[in-house]
Amino acid sequence: MSVIKRTSGFTIVELLIVIVVIGILAAITVVSFNGVTAKTRDTIRVNDMKSIQKAVELYYVDNGTYPLPPNGSTNWSGNCATFGSSTTYIAGISNYLSKLPLDPRWTTADSNKCYLYKSTGTDYMAITWNAMETICGGDPSAACNSEQIRAMDRQSTTEPSIAIFSPGARLW
Repeated sequence: MSVIKRTSGFTIVELLIVIVVIGILAAITVVSFNGVTAKTRDTIRVNDMKSIQKAVELYYVDNGTYPLPPNGSTNWSGNCATFGSSTTYIAGISNYLSKLPLDPRWTTADSNKCYLYKSTGTDYMAITWNAMETICGGDPSAACNSEQIRAMDRQSTTEPSIAIFSPGARLW
């Protein structure tokens, strides 16, 4: 009688199933990670706007006027090419904010995502321009957005941007 020796192992079908399952899990992880990083960047943008607001309000307390943009009163100033390419887009603020924040995705090659500032001296507004990535429905005022995002809605537009502003600048 001959003895058949069996070796243990996985069949090719079992190996293929495992590879497919791992591929599906990897794809889900990548998609989830991209969503988390976009939300993180939007959180940074909200915090940047709050930092700018505190600095501008402190400037107002000390000087009786809001700081003007380097491009002059009533002109938008920012760190993107369309608005002056300046990393000092709020003049005279260095005593209140050591470094003006830049959008987390801003690069010189992709200068369409930036922060903008406008002031008349009596009113001001700072916005995230072309930057917010996780605005529900593309409109910050939509009910599906957080209360914090809805409070920073720029009512004069439906673009996915948020703003901080003095009361007189709300509709700029």
